[in-house]
Amino acid sequence: MRECWDDIHPEVRDRFLLAHALPHEAYRRALAVRAAVLRKFCAFVFAAADLVMLPSSPVAAPTYAAIPRSGSTAWQGMDPSNDPGRYTRCINYLGLPALALPAGYDGGGTPLGMQLVGKPFGEALLLNFGHRYQRATDWHRRRPPLLHG
Repeated sequence: MRECWDDIHPEVRDRFLLAHALPHEAYRRALAVRAAVLRKFCAFVFAAADLVMLPSSPVAAPTYAAIPRSGSTAWQGMDPSNDPGRYTRCINYLGLPALALPAGYDGGGTPLGMQLVGKPFGEALLLNFGHRYQRATDWHRRRPPLLHG
């Protein structure tokens, strides 16, 4: 990453730096809690389903220019229900396999996405479902008007 540090969005760089500063003991405790939460989540959710479909985000994707920059207070005070990582962060924390796919466009032509979540080591089923979904839809072939410029 050192070679491409300047190419990484400042918001993402800040997250790397925060993670690097996390004390070892706090990280160890978080891993212990994660294992227990993962067991409960899987026992509850996957008792009745092989995959879970969630929105990728509760809001449409912002333009690059609208993304708050490092040090910005734009995210502070934001309604938590509009947090763009609301549905993905918890799945990432649990370490579950997930696949993001295009799922249409909002009324303004902004792409919307969905996230498929599988059981631990369920990548093959996720990829198979994703492939079949994309064969049955054409969302992945469309481009937002912005890209036709």
